[in-house]
Amino acid sequence: MSGLLEHSVAHAQPLTFPDPNLAALDQFVEIWVIDFEFGQDKNLLPDVRCLVAQELRSGARYAYWVYHLQGLSRPPFNVDGSTLIVVFYGLAELGCFAQLGWQYPVNLVDLYTECRHKWNGVQLGGSGLIDVAKRLGINAPGDMHKGDMRNLAVRGDPYSEEEKKSLLSYCGEDVATTSYS
Repeated sequence: MSGLLEHSVAHAQPLTFPDPNLAALDQFVEIWVIDFEFGQDKNLLPDVRCLVAQELRSGARYAYWVYHLQGLSRPPFNVDGSTLIVVFYGLAELGCFAQLGWQYPVNLVDLYTECRHKWNGVQLGGSGLIDVAKRLGINAPGDMHKGDMRNLAVRGDPYSEEEKKSLLSYCGEDVATTSYS
């Protein structure tokens, strides 16, 4: 990755929606799954490290380190009414939007909230992304890897180039896991 900025449209495969409940997704021109990695600043607000975003139909993928994001007045993808943004734990992602001064998405699906609704009242072993992936039979990174990457994100600067690549890769793993959830 040159300068820790990546765009690709490799392996683009159109989505099909066999479930009639998913037909409503056809109204959206784009469906982006996004994830930020961040720590906390002295005011306990998100201190953004990086963003990975993947458009589900075209396969377009963006991966940005924070210094690229800070130079953007808007997200590198549409957030208007024609686009659906999919996240896991929207409060965190929207906090990053706020820190970057970006307009919030018009249409947002928070899979954390959807899963909490689905299993409301059921005793769960956990409700994080890895827990949900396991419950749904989705292959996801291990808890130890997730913990190591979270600790790296929370630690903050300075980051080596290898650490930056690791965080971007981990962020991409979360996007992939969310895409299948």
